[in-house]
Amino acid sequence: FDGDVLGEAGSDDDPHVNTVTVDGTDDDGNEVTASDDETVDITEKPTGTIGDFVWNDTDEDGIQDPNEVGVEGVLVELIDADTDEVIASQTTGADGAYEFTGVEEGDYYLRFTTPKSWEFGLVDQGDDDTLDSDAVFKSGEGEEEEHFEIAETVVFSLDAGEVNNTIDAGMIKIFVSPQVITTTTTVPSTLPFTGFGHSDAAGMGVILMALGGFVILALRRKEEESFEAVPVHPAWEE
Repeated sequence: FDGDVLGEAGSDDDPHVNTVTVDGTDDDGNEVTASDDETVDITEKPTGTIGDFVWNDTDEDGIQDPNEVGVEGVLVELIDADTDEVIASQTTGADGAYEFTGVEEGDYYLRFTTPKSWEFGLVDQGDDDTLDSDAVFKSGEGEEEEHFEIAETVVFSLDAGEVNNTIDAGMIKIFVSPQVITTTTTVPSTLPFTGFGHSDAAGMGVILMALGGFVILALRRKEEESFEAVPVHPAWEE
């Protein structure tokens, strides 16, 4: 028997069926063709999930506390450890959460980039890996309100179908914009101890300036109910 063996992969209608066709001649020189279909079971591996939480570590101890809230605006990148290629990225919302789904098994690491005026806190604190920070500082730029930092996790493996929601990042606010406090003061219509209104007081100020700055310190009431001025200028003492 002489001939060729041809293979044909499954079609779009049935991708799990492969067909093998044999063309040749028998001992008498007659052309013969034979074919056979083989069904192949293909099981797709389930994908996994990577994620968790970026939080404001207000007490700077590197451990999540119940009263510590998420940080919004953190860029999180999922990177293939073999190629250093960014597979996916997302930015945290107000709750500080992030999650990558549909991730194939393999080796990965995460990169975190803070918003401006934030820095990364302590890493691997305490005994509970679900409550510590895994983001190791790599670089930072800018001063005060313009400062931001980049951190990365160590390389970790994700098995088929695994859900890894233990990769967190703790951050610390390093610059708080000063608050402007506005107060309103109500000035009385009549100035205390004088009986003068605002316009009268302004007039007196002009008169005092015209007198070269001499100031009447006090008024002393005499027995005949008249008043005399007590000056402070030496020339008035003569």
